[in-house]
Amino acid sequence: MPDYDTSEISLERKKKLVPWVLRFINNVRSRISDRKKGQSSLDELESAEIQLIRYVQDQSFTVEKLISNLSVFRDDNNIIRVKTRITERIDAPNFLSSILLPNIFTQRLVEPFHLKNLHAGTQLLLSIIREKYWIIGGRRSVRKKWNVRVKCRRFKSKSPMTDPVSLPSDRVKDAAVFEVVSVDLAGPLYVKR
Repeated sequence: MPDYDTSEISLERKKKLVPWVLRFINNVRSRISDRKKGQSSLDELESAEIQLIRYVQDQSFTVEKLISNLSVFRDDNNIIRVKTRITERIDAPNFLSSILLPNIFTQRLVEPFHLKNLHAGTQLLLSIIREKYWIIGGRRSVRKKWNVRVKCRRFKSKSPMTDPVSLPSDRVKDAAVFEVVSVDLAGPLYVKR
């Protein structure tokens, strides 16, 4: 499996590449009549994602002391998950117990979520990601990815302050109601008495 912090391939491409690699390995090991052909199935895609997550977790969490302050457990697929306080809620299992991921994996993970949600801010993007994944140092990773993008930094920037311009004399002088009336883009309209 490729290394995530040095490889330039996006996470989405890796999710599509790994099923083909796993299929190739299975086809080499099986008889010609039992080989799979055609497009990747949904089961193969899900299996590949599980393999990727398991590989990343095995590489990152070799010592249990790194995650000792979190309440974690291993699920049926041997994936490390985080126990949350909302276990009594009836919801998707990924939401109730998120998949624990290291900071290395998140740089590739945050980008598709960020683009899919139209350059969402740090807090919104983090809450969307936490529906499925729990990232160690997640806020820092999301903020870092958000600050790198020029388009997102523009939304964060403040508009320059200018000195206030004085009002015209018609708007400042004491006048009766509707004595001076103006319409945008048409100029002032003077009413005769």
